[in-house]
Amino acid sequence: MSFPQGVKVEFEKGVLVLPKVGAVKAVYSRAFEGKFYVSVLVEEENQPSVKPDMEENAVGVDLGLKYFAGLSTGEKVGGGASQAP
Repeated sequence: MSFPQGVKVEFEKGVLVLPKVGAVKAVYSRAFEGKFYVSVLVEEENQPSVKPDMEENAVGVDLGLKYFAGLSTGEKVGGGASQAP
């Protein structure tokens, strides 16, 4: 979202006033003049719980030097990083 015009900074009140949004509580790391950039973090109160889809046959992979890859199943793949399949 971009607000090229109409942004007001009210240091005394600790707010940033954005057009169409209004006053937003702000924390300033330092005073500034002229051009500035703002990063906004949004936290929702009612976040849906998201569970990753885990398949029974999921496998972890570790790339190494002795073997190209070691799998969480115990299987080793290849003879080293220089001999990649």
